[in-house]
Amino acid sequence: MARSLAHWGTDFPRTLLSLRGDVDNLFDHFFNNDNWENGTQFTPHTNVAETENEFEVTVELPGMNSEDFSVEFHNSQLIIRGEKKQETKQEGKRFHRVERVSGQFQRVIPFSASVDEGKVSADYHDGILRIQIPKAEEAKPRRISINS
Repeated sequence: MARSLAHWGTDFPRTLLSLRGDVDNLFDHFFNNDNWENGTQFTPHTNVAETENEFEVTVELPGMNSEDFSVEFHNSQLIIRGEKKQETKQEGKRFHRVERVSGQFQRVIPFSASVDEGKVSADYHDGILRIQIPKAEEAKPRRISINS
């Protein structure tokens, strides 16, 4: 039995371009955010670490004041939201490159382990927000003695 390659025709590249356009439109409508259209969205970089007794969340918020953002803990979720303001343009300046982004942001970090919501604390220093979330006693590991 002879095998041969099937001819895809001239519509193949056009179909891929159309698919790409449809996917781009889907994401534009899904996020419905003007910042996404021009490719800029401020999303602070975040680390989440865990020790035996607590979780520690660190968030990079350079150039912001503590009044520019808020921290909440609600329904086992840490919610960090705020706005990084855009620098005001000065007359007579012509920008050759603009890479710094601004805008509103929200980070939601869910916690599956039980935490002590009443003891959550936050510090902000040198552009780094550090949030400490103590584990509830029942979530902390317990050492079990072994009888022999």
